[in-house]
Amino acid sequence: MHMKRYIREGVEALKGISFQMPGHKQRKFEDDFDFIKHDVTETWTTDNLLNPQGCIRESEREMERIFETKRSYYMVNGSSGSLICAIAAATKPGDRILVQRNCHKSVFNAAVIARLKLSYFHANYDKKENLITDADPKVIEKALEENGDISCVVITSPNYFGVTSRVKEIADIVHAHGAVLIVDEAHGPHLPFSAYREKSALFQDADLVIHSPHKTLPALTQTSLLHLVSNRIDEKRLMKTIILFTTTSPSYIFTQNMEGALDFMETRGGELLSANEGYIKEMEDKLKGKVIFYKPSNGVFKEPMKVLFRIPGLTGFEIVRSLYFDYNIRVEMADFYYVLAIATVMNTKEDYEILTRALAEISEKARKEIDLPKFEEKNPEKKMEAYEAFHKKSLRLPYEKTEGRVAASIVAPYPPGVPILIPGELVDREIIETLGEYLKYGAHIVGIEDGMMEVIDE
Repeated sequence: MHMKRYIREGVEALKGISFQMPGHKQRKFEDDFDFIKHDVTETWTTDNLLNPQGCIRESEREMERIFETKRSYYMVNGSSGSLICAIAAATKPGDRILVQRNCHKSVFNAAVIARLKLSYFHANYDKKENLITDADPKVIEKALEENGDISCVVITSPNYFGVTSRVKEIADIVHAHGAVLIVDEAHGPHLPFSAYREKSALFQDADLVIHSPHKTLPALTQTSLLHLVSNRIDEKRLMKTIILFTTTSPSYIFTQNMEGALDFMETRGGELLSANEGYIKEMEDKLKGKVIFYKPSNGVFKEPMKVLFRIPGLTGFEIVRSLYFDYNIRVEMADFYYVLAIATVMNTKEDYEILTRALAEISEKARKEIDLPKFEEKNPEKKMEAYEAFHKKSLRLPYEKTEGRVAASIVAPYPPGVPILIPGELVDREIIETLGEYLKYGAHIVGIEDGMMEVIDE
C-alpha cells in the first residue's frame, strides 16, 4: 500500500500557458537552484529571519536600497500575514480603523484578531464599465471627519484590476487627521522596477506597504514583503508583531527565492516589463472590434500588466471556461463581465500570440445580446463588530433562508476575496439574491459550502 498522491496528480494535470498567479508561470529564472539542498534551518551562517543579524539582515539592506525604505522584511505567511502584522503594529485593541470596503478579506481577519472596530468607505464605481476603480481622497476625508477616532486607514492600490489610487493625496489627508496609512500593494511589487516607478505607494508617503512577489514577480506562492516607509510606525513594535504572527520555522526556500526574484528584477525587470507591455499592445490592436480591453476614463492610472477585457455577448465565466478547457490557457479571474489575465516578466511573445488566437475564435461565439445583473457595493447593516461575532455561537443554514440573520463568517466570491458579508452584518433579501446570481453563473463563494452559510445562532 502507498498513499495516493491526489494533490500531485491535480497539479500535473495542468497544461498550457498561464496568465494567472504565481508570477513565475512555472518557469525558472534560476536553473541551478536545488530546493532540497537549499532547504535549511537557522545556523551560524544562515541567520534567523525573526532576529536577523547576519546574511538575512544584509539581504534586507539590499532590499531597502532597491525600494528606498526605512526597513523592509521578508515575510513567509503571504501578504495576508503581512497585512495582519502591519495592522496590529499600527493599532491597539479597541481602536477604530477605516478600510476600503472592497479590501482583501485578510484586513477583516486582522480586525477580528486585534479586536478593532471597523468603519468603511467605498472606492469609486464606474457604472458604465461595471467596475470598482480607485479610492477617492475626498470620500476618505469625509469618513475621517465623520469618525474622529480613526487611528489607521487601509487602502488597496493598485487593485486587483491594476487601477491605482492617488496615494500621496490620500496620505496627506490621513496624516492631517493624525492617522497612519497602510497600503496593500500586493498586486504591485513590479511597479518599482517599471517605467512608472513613482506610482508605487513606496514613493507617495505611505507608512507601511505590503507586496506579494508571487503575484507579479517570478516568486513562489506565499512569499511577501513588508515595507516600513515612515517614522510614524514604531519599528520595534512592528518587529514584535512579525514575531507574534510568523511561524518559528520560516522557509529558507522562500527567503532565497524572494532574494533571487528581486535580483532578477533589478537586472532584467525593466527590460522585460517593457517588452511585455509591447506584446500586450500588439494583442489589443489585433483584437480591436472583437475584444474590449478596459481603459480607465476618469484619469486614474491603470498599470498595463493587468490585462482586463470583456467580449460583448459572453459572460466572463463563459470566456474563462472556454480558454481553460478548449485552449489550455489559464487566466486569473472572471466575473459576470470581465476576464483578468495577469502578465509578468515570465510571459513570452508566444503566450500572447496563443491568447490572441483563442480570444479571436471565442469572440465568434458571442450572442447578440446578453442580460447581465448589475451590482453596486453596499454597506450591510452592522449588528455587532466582527470580533464580537467571531466568538458567538453559530449554525449553518441554506443561504436562501438566512434573511434577517447575522453573518458569522466572511462571505466572499473568490477570487478576488472581496467580502459581500463580514461577521456581524445583517443578511437581507438583496444580498441573498446577489449570492444566488454569483452561484448561478458558476462563481465560487468562500463562506458558502453545499449551499449552506454560517450565521449567528440567536
